[in-house]
Amino acid sequence: MNQESLSGRRILYYAHDSFGLGHLRRTLAIAHDMSREPGVESQLVVTGSPATASFPWPARTDFVKLPVITKDAQGAYTSRDLPLPLREACRLRGSLLLAAGRHYAPDLLLVDHSPLGLGGEALPLLRFLKAHRPRCRIVLGLRDVIDEPEKVRRAWRAEGVYDAMSEIYDQILVYGDPSMVDVARAYGLPEQAARKLHYVGYLRRQAAVDPEPWPAAPGRQRILVTAGGGGDASDFFRLTGDTLALLAAGRRISARIITGPFLPPVARMTLDTIAAARPEIRVEPFCPDLVGAMNQADLVISMGGYNTACEILSVPSRALILPRTSPRREQAIRADRLSQLGLVETALPERTSPAQLAARIGVLLDAGPGHREPLLPMDGLERTSAALRRLLVDDRLAPRPRAAADPGRIQPRLVWEGVR
Repeated sequence: MNQESLSGRRILYYAHDSFGLGHLRRTLAIAHDMSREPGVESQLVVTGSPATASFPWPARTDFVKLPVITKDAQGAYTSRDLPLPLREACRLRGSLLLAAGRHYAPDLLLVDHSPLGLGGEALPLLRFLKAHRPRCRIVLGLRDVIDEPEKVRRAWRAEGVYDAMSEIYDQILVYGDPSMVDVARAYGLPEQAARKLHYVGYLRRQAAVDPEPWPAAPGRQRILVTAGGGGDASDFFRLTGDTLALLAAGRRISARIITGPFLPPVARMTLDTIAAARPEIRVEPFCPDLVGAMNQADLVISMGGYNTACEILSVPSRALILPRTSPRREQAIRADRLSQLGLVETALPERTSPAQLAARIGVLLDAGPGHREPLLPMDGLERTSAALRRLLVDDRLAPRPRAAADPGRIQPRLVWEGVR
């Protein structure tokens, strides 16, 4: 595609991020890649993530910050800082998202993971673009593993997601491969939506050009422990912290624990206490070049979120995944499938003691350097950019006909306690 065919194009991204970093990290990876496309004039990211300033942003890219939604002690979603009921907080966020779309006037909207947005907050924007900017292409990006298939089907039927996929979205990109999950069949997509489905592969992550060196550890085996944003990782770090303390008593290790910015303070204090007694264990809230750190590790221990899995698959280091199994089984399903392919080792944390985990880690460290065959396509960023570029070029050729169905009839039918 030449520069003229994309001249002056604007891309709007929506990453609802309520309790982690995953949606924003995936969105930023794509935005970085698209920023190198000649003729993409600018990009705007609308996100609820409270960690927007923690990451490098592409050139000509800005963001609109939505009020933060988090979880309370009972695991229910709630407004973190504003004294608003969840329904009202989502309405406020939806108004801000709609205003961004009205004034920014995008040529393409990419929605990450949540077809209607958190609590249906994206629906006003989707309706507006469909009615008033018929040239704007609307794209949904999905990870391949969402949850147990029947649970996803029930939620999508209840929320009206199938209608939106069929009648609003122009294309559905799956950041994965059908050998992991056949998305259309597993999640029961209607034929009209299934025809829009395109697998692009996994989003490979690159280390920084000049990766930060691992802290001095001559003759020590290097272990990196990470859990994404950390908001749901208290149990994970309790297990891995105790395990590393056991290992450090009998092995020459150098461990880095990357907690993520959202780890609850009590869990962070416990890790700090362990690290204070064991100088070979370092606790860090954030690592700007996590892939570079993984690349230097002999073993990576992690939870099983999508972005962390992509980072693990991007480096040759051995990996042990301890997936979260509730309230959703997404991570456990992903870890089990990657283990079947021989790409990672896995263990269920609720069935594993620190002593058992320490023994398992010892075996992996003694096995020496890992080697991972490229069994899964890892060119997802390139293929996503190519798909978006094609849509932008097609958008320039002719107005898009209005859909036969009226998107205004699609209503978010949500059970608010279960909104994800």
